[in-house]
Amino acid sequence: MGGTKEKTEGGIMRSLFHTSDSDSESDYDENVQVSRHVEMIKDKDGEFEVVYHLDWGAPGHGDALWNSCRVIASLIMNGSSYLPSSPPSSALEFGAGAALPSMCLMKRGCPCVISTDQPGSDSTFTAISLSASTNASNWGVTNTVKPLPLKWGGSVESVMEVSGGRVDILIASDCIYDPNYHVDLLDSASELISPEGTFIVGYSLHNNVPPASVEAFFELARGLGWRITGEIVERFERQNAAPWDESSTRGDVYVKFLVRGDEVDYR
Repeated sequence: MGGTKEKTEGGIMRSLFHTSDSDSESDYDENVQVSRHVEMIKDKDGEFEVVYHLDWGAPGHGDALWNSCRVIASLIMNGSSYLPSSPPSSALEFGAGAALPSMCLMKRGCPCVISTDQPGSDSTFTAISLSASTNASNWGVTNTVKPLPLKWGGSVESVMEVSGGRVDILIASDCIYDPNYHVDLLDSASELISPEGTFIVGYSLHNNVPPASVEAFFELARGLGWRITGEIVERFERQNAAPWDESSTRGDVYVKFLVRGDEVDYR
């Protein structure tokens, strides 16, 4: 971003979404832009460790671990009546950031996991690559995660070259907080989804815009032929990435499952 207006708007947004003490200006080191973290994810056998890396200079708010990312990762590991029981042949995560869902898809045995984020910082993709290689080694599985830049609403050709066609599972974790990007995200999703695929959309209400503005995403989706097959709500005391914010509702996570095929139903 270049101009004063953009810098001012960016500062306002970061004041809403700024994360823990480790993200403060005084702690930022431009020479050490990728940080390492660990999250414990529960599955049917107990829990396991996921290593994830964050790019401090990531576009948007991909420099933190948000509640919806954790919830979707858990859904992938534990299953849902709204998802197929076997791993998909291909999956893509929009705005991956910490990329926990991508890591869990790899652990489940998905042979092609495309972990995308907005272009702008090479370190974002370095972080995802580090996470994938570390976890694959720790778990004794094949590294099937392929980090790629993807501009929403732009060309999906590079993705299709990697996936070999349309994708079975799409994931958007806390990607719809800004209504300005709803149309572009849906355009990309509509181009990428396979006929029997599922689009998992997880989000929290961050109070940057009215809730109705965030949830307008789903009305736009209906207009493009998507339908909602189910919804899950998980309550949290607070937002993991903003522990200073004591809002009683900001931490809650809403997950909706969208399909385009008339007959798609896993229940």
